[in-house]
Amino acid sequence: MRSIRLRLRTKGRQAARSLPTGRWVHGQGGANNTICHHLPAAAESPTGIFLKWNFRGAIPHPSQSAAKKEPMPTTPEDAHSNMPPGPVRTVLYVEDNADNLALVTQLLGRRADLALVSAADGDAGIALARARLPELILMDINLPGISGMDTMKLLRGDPLTAAIPVIALSSNAFPRQIRDGLEAGFFGYLTKPFKFDEFLTAVESALAHAARTGPAA
Repeated sequence: MRSIRLRLRTKGRQAARSLPTGRWVHGQGGANNTICHHLPAAAESPTGIFLKWNFRGAIPHPSQSAAKKEPMPTTPEDAHSNMPPGPVRTVLYVEDNADNLALVTQLLGRRADLALVSAADGDAGIALARARLPELILMDINLPGISGMDTMKLLRGDPLTAAIPVIALSSNAFPRQIRDGLEAGFFGYLTKPFKFDEFLTAVESALAHAARTGPAA
């Protein structure tokens, strides 16, 4: 397998990591580190495109030809890419960070059976949830105005949206914060930076739960 070298830019230092092409790519770091989001651009440019968070994902090398591309790793959404068309299910993402929204849009974009809508704060999220009745809600915790936790509780208290599973996507990663979130009513709780496969598995689990329980009354 061919590999390339990618220069990771941080606030305090620079580091280089050899990354296998077309495989799961993961950069270590946290609030003080950034990792290139778009590998082809970074391979061609000394600057590339950088995100606040570092994520893991399958990114093909730009020199791979269409005829010789290596198979992508099997992930939950791959199982749906070749399925016959069916009902389109709606996923609502309540998130005020444009980079995080762009990442989730890219992750779910391969699913022809999913339509992603978004809101930038809790009030708009509640209004959109009532209007669209999505099958799944993804919720940031640190939102402007009312928090994601309080937004989820308001959704739980409304008979129209009470049955919709809500997954927290948050940088609040202390065990007590995760436990409090799950006890408060989140269907799942993923901490940033999250792994792509874990995110997609959680989405699939929540959608399966929504299919079993049916729409809200």
